[in-house]
Amino acid sequence: MPDSGARERTITVIYGRGRESLTNLTMNGQSQLEKGDFAAAQRSLDAVIRADPTFYPAYYIRAELFLDQRKYQEAIQDCNEALRKDSTFAEAALLRARANYYLSRYRESLKEIDHVI
Repeated sequence: MPDSGARERTITVIYGRGRESLTNLTMNGQSQLEKGDFAAAQRSLDAVIRADPTFYPAYYIRAELFLDQRKYQEAIQDCNEALRKDSTFAEAALLRARANYYLSRYRESLKEIDHVI
């Protein structure tokens, strides 16, 4: 039996509000990366990806972070994930080509660049 003192509550749903905060946190991670604060950048980007694993810009920025840290395989994995979410994301494909180049996978790197062109 419902509580006789219970009131009807209005719930307001604001579409896109969560994405805005994810975008802000991703941009914060990019800023931290640019300042060389790799640990803070990784924390920010990891938080975005945990909150929404479909938010592919965070994978791209984290791939840039991994590339700067010479973690080339991790960069490739994040580029793969970003490209799974948006196959037209040319920047992620070119970043993946760079990571493959640094791993001496020249054929794969060139193939990627040709595909983007």
